[in-house]
Amino acid sequence: MIGWLITNIILIVVLIALITTLSVLFIKREKEEKLILLEKENLIKELQEKKKQKQLEELKKEKWIFDEKINCIYHTHQCITCTSSTCPLYEINR
Repeated sequence: MIGWLITNIILIVVLIALITTLSVLFIKREKEEKLILLEKENLIKELQEKKKQKQLEELKKEKWIFDEKINCIYHTHQCITCTSSTCPLYEINR
């Protein structure tokens, strides 16, 4: 009778230890996946920024002007991307 009770207690302790270990491993894996996802998002943002910078450099070579304050690209009195009244060429394009 006492042997059976000790065996059950040992099994319960082992089961609790197993559940705790699996929980810790699951949480650790979840954190690693979130970190990998965050790194991927940052890499995508970085690549998009590099692409944007490359496009702006190409526009500058062709004497296009990009004004970040008004989010407008214009070249020889033609506003390409905006119809905002803040654009210096808005009156011309009207």
